[in-house]
Amino acid sequence: MKARKTQIEGLVDNFQCIKRAMGYSPGKDGTAPKVTGSQWTVLVLLSRKPDLSIKEVAAFMSISSSAATQLVESLVQAKHIIRAEDTTDRRAVSLNLSRNMADKIVLMKKDAVERLMKVYSVLTDEELDRYVELNNKIAKNLSQ
Repeated sequence: MKARKTQIEGLVDNFQCIKRAMGYSPGKDGTAPKVTGSQWTVLVLLSRKPDLSIKEVAAFMSISSSAATQLVESLVQAKHIIRAEDTTDRRAVSLNLSRNMADKIVLMKKDAVERLMKVYSVLTDEELDRYVELNNKIAKNLSQ
């Protein structure tokens, strides 16, 4: 068996390839918006957890609040998300998908799943079951 460190170095290289496959790329029909990987992450996050603050987005993405503000601002300008100010504290904002983006994100996620089905088609059902089990174990450990 290869040394553990060498195997992990190989995983790091493979993560980039898998990450690119997991990111969003607009469909061929051109109806889906063009977004960056970071923007896609924010859109998916807000589809799962509405009413987040800039600080929560920054924490989730492990970036500064300033970087999250710039990222969110680009999505607000593109009318993909809505920033609502708190009536009692102007510094507090709540972020949500725009109605148009909320409809599109469902289709965008479906497209992403279809692409990943192709990526993971190299695995047998048993291999995929084991891969998911190991991936869940790692994710659970990271979230503790």
